[in-house]
Amino acid sequence: MDNEYLLKEIEDLRHQLYVLSEDKELADPEVVQLSQELDILLNIYYRNYLNRNYLRLDYRKVV
Repeated sequence: MDNEYLLKEIEDLRHQLYVLSEDKELADPEVVQLSQELDILLNIYYRNYLNRNYLRLDYRKVV
């Protein structure tokens, strides 16, 4: 996934989670589900970010 797309999805989910948590308890299954989806996207984003930076460092070592 493209990081720009991921950032947009992350911001959308954060907003949804904020709005949902105003009306529901944090332990509500719907809030927990949305939070888990956000966690997954954040993990993918950071994995992409770390991999991209690792590849840059690895490339610099070779050159």
